[in-house]
Amino acid sequence: MKTERDDILKAVIARAANEVDQAEIFSLESGNISIGFRNGVLREMEESQDAGFCLRVINNGRIAQTTTSNMDRALETVDQALELLPFGEQVTYSFPAPLQTGTLAISPKPDKNLDHMVSQSQSIIDRMRAYDSSLVASAGADVTTIRVNVMNSNGVNSCYERTTQTVSAVAILAEEGNILTTYRFYMGQQGFTDPERLAEEVIELVRMGRTNVPFSGASIPILFTPHAMADIFAAFGAGINGAAVAKGMSPLTGKIGEQILNKQISIVDDGLFPHATGSQIIDDEGIPCRKNFLVENGILKNYLLDLNSAAKLGMEPSGNGFRYTALIKSRSYAAVPGPAFTNLFLPPGTRSRRDILSSSNRMLLVDQLTGVLLGNLINGDWSGNIEYGILFENGQPVGRIKNAMTGGNFYTMFMKNYSESSSEREWVSGFGGGAGSSFFPYILFEGLNVSA
Repeated sequence: MKTERDDILKAVIARAANEVDQAEIFSLESGNISIGFRNGVLREMEESQDAGFCLRVINNGRIAQTTTSNMDRALETVDQALELLPFGEQVTYSFPAPLQTGTLAISPKPDKNLDHMVSQSQSIIDRMRAYDSSLVASAGADVTTIRVNVMNSNGVNSCYERTTQTVSAVAILAEEGNILTTYRFYMGQQGFTDPERLAEEVIELVRMGRTNVPFSGASIPILFTPHAMADIFAAFGAGINGAAVAKGMSPLTGKIGEQILNKQISIVDDGLFPHATGSQIIDDEGIPCRKNFLVENGILKNYLLDLNSAAKLGMEPSGNGFRYTALIKSRSYAAVPGPAFTNLFLPPGTRSRRDILSSSNRMLLVDQLTGVLLGNLINGDWSGNIEYGILFENGQPVGRIKNAMTGGNFYTMFMKNYSESSSEREWVSGFGGGAGSSFFPYILFEGLNVSA
């Protein structure tokens, strides 16, 4: 739908194009509705909106950018950008010409009705407390709609709207000698429909973890849940990032076509997967999103590339240039574009997680890790405290281990220690929150050390 805002943005591009070699606008409008229960009581009910745009200009090989949220002063961004240009970074890329975009499956939009969101969250609370009234039970939901418009002086003018929903369930068990926090959540571009299932998943975690068992350091098979794998994949995200590769900081630099992981492992980034949180037709630089094999049968095939890193490496951009704030990945019109995942996929295996857990007389199931960022992620090294780890013996949960940690090198793990993946996969959040989503199986590694 054409709006007055669109007309203003076109006027900014037209004026900038008369002054510089190239100009680009990234416009972001967002609206959010959220509710939150804390310890069974509705404590949050908020609605917020934000809008702004970023103008980038390139002239004589230098780039500058300015931002504003005030459309009445939109044209002033051109003068501001011109003032910054002499101090801008030297770049070798151009903004893209119009390219054919893929198609997205149409998702039924999540319900923004506050009463409905409150009712679903309340039913989650009620189910968890029906299991154990002593639980500190919390739940929440939010629905976020963004409208993105990317246009440039080379003819690109692409716009899309995306609505996503997140629903969370959290239970804290506080007993003498034991404090346990468990959680699960839903995320996607389709409406949430199953609060009972979400509550039951949290209850099962509480049930397995409420008994503590002694554990001494050992080398033991570890089955990581998809939630734990999302944290471990922070190491892969750092290495596959085209900006790190271009600087020569990544161990993957120059290894396209080489085997870096077990031949059973393929890693796919798919920005067009139906109904997934990170799906969209273009990235934040106007490059069409697509399905990219990053690793295929263990062979490195591609990096995550924005315009800048692609130009430095002499490669084509992969449709992964996004504007996210650092660490906690929220979309921002003021951020500088950089390589980021859309939706990340690992293939399933053939056996269920229950069959895998029953295949050894002693195995550790790890669901939560903390401190992963303290490792040398760019090199693939990670380590973390095991916040939720359940010891299984002969396929049965014995209890939760405490005061233990594990770690390793991502590439070594997936080359030498990888055993198998489960037939089930689950949607989990990419590390840092909003930067896309991941569809991962449970993954078994042999010979990892756990210190306690």
